[in-house]
Amino acid sequence: MSEGGHAACVAAREPEPPRHRSACRRRLVVQVTPTGWSAHCVEHGMLIS
Repeated sequence: MSEGGHAACVAAREPEPPRHRSACRRRLVVQVTPTGWSAHCVEHGMLIS
């Protein structure tokens, strides 16, 4: 196990798409593709990586 900060943890989660919209706290419908992700909010529409 490596010592130090959590840089590896942050790097591993970087490509993760958001699961909730912070503005309205709604759960997003997320589709992950090899080139990125897209997420749809019922209230705010589409978000794309």
